[in-house]
Amino acid sequence: MSVAEFFKLKGASLKETQDILSSIGLKEDMPGKKIGDLSSGQFQRVLIGWALVSHPQVLLFDEPTTGIDASGQESVYGLLEKLGKEKNLTILLVTHDLSIVYKLGTHCLCLNKEMLCYDAPKDLTADDLGRLYGGEVKFFQHTHD
Repeated sequence: MSVAEFFKLKGASLKETQDILSSIGLKEDMPGKKIGDLSSGQFQRVLIGWALVSHPQVLLFDEPTTGIDASGQESVYGLLEKLGKEKNLTILLVTHDLSIVYKLGTHCLCLNKEMLCYDAPKDLTADDLGRLYGGEVKFFQHTHD
């Protein structure tokens, strides 16, 4: 199945598919590529684009960069940040990567069989993280100005 055929499953025209793929940083030749020939980073971007076909207000991701190399992870998170701003999307992101939470998150809900805390990422405490991860946690806040 090609990328264009995949998008057609959601009713997207070739023009709409090309426009979406372009907006998420994929090349003009992408619609003709076979899904199985894509890198994991390209495939994740295609899935994000596929979700955009229906013009959602909210996107939900569960560990969206699993199996993607470090540069691909940075690229995917950069794309999510860009889409959130450009399309005024609410993005709900399930992740264990606290650096992403601090960098991109506006709100953070910590769960471990129950809700442990809900706050702005910068307001999380060592106690919050200790309850979350089940033990004593060393907490070093690092900022870039």
